[in-house]
Amino acid sequence: MPHFILVLFLLLSAWATASDGYVYLANKEKLFYINENNILSPDKSTVLYFTKGNIFFSGTADDRQNIFLLTTSMIAATNKTAYLYEKDSRQAAYSFSNNQFYTFRQSQRDESEAHQLLYITETGKWLAFYAAYNDSLLAYFEKDSLPPFASIITAYALLEKYDLVNKKSMQWQETTNANQQQHGFSSIKPMWGNVSAGEWIWDGQVLRPRWNADPRLAWTYDGQ
Repeated sequence: MPHFILVLFLLLSAWATASDGYVYLANKEKLFYINENNILSPDKSTVLYFTKGNIFFSGTADDRQNIFLLTTSMIAATNKTAYLYEKDSRQAAYSFSNNQFYTFRQSQRDESEAHQLLYITETGKWLAFYAAYNDSLLAYFEKDSLPPFASIITAYALLEKYDLVNKKSMQWQETTNANQQQHGFSSIKPMWGNVSAGEWIWDGQVLRPRWNADPRLAWTYDGQ
């Protein structure tokens, strides 16, 4: 019996300490501190957000006006496509699955390199967050010290902090331009009377607006 009590005590102690710790940026600066379902400022003086169900609330009250972020899954490693919704928005801001975060897309067919913004990998005891556009380390934390939702709020904070949508768009634009210079492209310019409705270009694989680098507006040929 004493042995059983000792084992139970150790298990309870491990469980009790498996829900708090810091999230660090790549330069070792603290992004925030997580304690159970609370996300606090690095100095632990202010509750920035807290979770209830699949909702992140700002502050300390779960009032409707305090809704900060809604997610269809609290597990970044889910193998199903999940979505992040910002307050009062009916269209998802981002989607994610298998520890990879993307620009919002309508279907899993759009789950491609052109849409990937951020990915998470396990390195020893750490979960590490990387920018997809240049594979640079952005943040990390001990994977066994924080609850699963820590990956969601960390990824969202990094997507916003480093403006990864625009950086990915710029990289995609540069890559597309390089491919066009190498392989050439065709252009389409719809007209309304004597007025152009915007020019589109086609390089044999991707059809997109010529002057808009947003990958969400591109159509990639799927071979059919």
